[in-house]
Amino acid sequence: MVLTAARLVCTNRDGMSELSHVWGAMNEYLDYSSGWTLERAAAEGMKFLVQHLALTTPKTPLEDSSSLVMDFAACNGHLDILTWLHNTEQLNGCSTRAMDDAAKNGHLPIVQWLHANRSEGCTTKAMDYAASSGHLPVVQWLHTNRADGCTSRAMDLAAQNGQLHVLQWLNDNRSEGCTPSAVNYAATEGHLHIVRWLCEVRKEECTSSAMVNAARGGHLYVLEYLGEHFPQLFESVGPKMVHAAIANGQAAVLTWLIAVLPVKSLKCEEAAGSWMDVASEYGQVGILKWFHDHATALPMSVDGHLPACTVEAIEKAARNGHSDVLMYLYENELVNLTVESDAMNALVAAVEGGHRNCVEWLVANFRELYEQSSPASTIAMDAAAVAGHVDILQYLRDEQTTREWQTSSKAVNEAARQGFVHVLRWLHFDRINHVEDEEPVDNESSESEEPTTGDSRWTPMALELAATNGHLPAVQWLTEHHREVCNNFEAFNAAAYMDHLEIAHFLYDYVRASCSVEQALEHAEEGGAEDTLAWLEALN
Repeated sequence: MVLTAARLVCTNRDGMSELSHVWGAMNEYLDYSSGWTLERAAAEGMKFLVQHLALTTPKTPLEDSSSLVMDFAACNGHLDILTWLHNTEQLNGCSTRAMDDAAKNGHLPIVQWLHANRSEGCTTKAMDYAASSGHLPVVQWLHTNRADGCTSRAMDLAAQNGQLHVLQWLNDNRSEGCTPSAVNYAATEGHLHIVRWLCEVRKEECTSSAMVNAARGGHLYVLEYLGEHFPQLFESVGPKMVHAAIANGQAAVLTWLIAVLPVKSLKCEEAAGSWMDVASEYGQVGILKWFHDHATALPMSVDGHLPACTVEAIEKAARNGHSDVLMYLYENELVNLTVESDAMNALVAAVEGGHRNCVEWLVANFRELYEQSSPASTIAMDAAAVAGHVDILQYLRDEQTTREWQTSSKAVNEAARQGFVHVLRWLHFDRINHVEDEEPVDNESSESEEPTTGDSRWTPMALELAATNGHLPAVQWLTEHHREVCNNFEAFNAAAYMDHLEIAHFLYDYVRASCSVEQALEHAEEGGAEDTLAWLEALN
């Protein structure tokens, strides 16, 4: 309607027909089809739009990509579009995916039409996927009318999706069977009726993965069945099931496992031997609280006592950002940090994970331990630089307890290796301002300042690592702000060996004194760097 009105107005205005650019702009604005592709229109079932795009899209020789249009129409059950495309010369190609995906989505009329009118056929995926989705009529039709067959994945996937009627039919009419994954998949999804049928009718064996995954998903009824029918395996997998239940907060499963498993099957296989450490690692405060409330009544070790938390609980919680766990452990005095090295390990774990909230909590609650660290300590600051966390670097610099901590060449080298220009920039100005006892500068215009001389952190290794790993921005920044790193040929040689032509080109243009074409040729040839080798040969 809008298009008709706009064109009517323009047609009745003198001279408008001669303004081709106006007509073009108007059509571009009013024609919404520019944001669509043929594939998308076919998938959405918009036949008029498919026809419109077919007319306006430049005609090209039939290519592999053009076959996708029919595939998309078939996949989504649009028979009218499929038949129109079939009769359109430039768009009448498809692949086996057409029938495979139509079968997967239960579009039996599409499958039948493709079978009768096309020659591409299908693959075993057609029946496999139809079985997976529970489309028994499609499975039966393919079985009767086509010879492609299926694989054991048909039953495996049907089991995963709880399709008992499909499983029963496949069992009676096909010979492919299933794999041990069938029981595993069914147990993982909590399909008890499938697990029972597989074990009782097909006599399938259970795997340890099935039990562990059932515990992970909180499928207690499945565990009860598997524990009754496979008792030896059940006991042997005990620690893994308990771990899975704790890690995923499945309190009901955990309670049941503790009640039915012998003590030997409840032993924690972690290094520190504490299930509370596991709960801390995965942020399960509810499980921690349950352990704390029932500690005296839980015979989960040979001596009849629940192993207490260790300092690893704090480190693991910090590494994964579980500040709520840290607070619960601290407030309930389940574990405490009393040694500076343990406190530093926890802090580094939080820093490496990028969890500033945990970093701040640790510093606030164990300040006395961090004050024992040497002012020259580089462990935490280096860890923040290596992980690329400038916000944590700045926090540690601003915090009174940690403001004297330093960074080493490791921070510079690893930042360069990973291309962290923002970290390199922070390290550059941090040293300048720390030496002069001023606040760190956070100003782009300050980058024009000259770097402090005699800073041993900045070595040629940084430039070599940046060049080796293809980080051109880092290479450019280093050569601009720290010319002292450009005193050997290694960066140029590394760029040549790794075939980073753009970096080699930059180094040759801006720090030619640090480039040996002769050496670089040898490295490029050794590394099979064809592009860089050709460029170097032209220079030579």
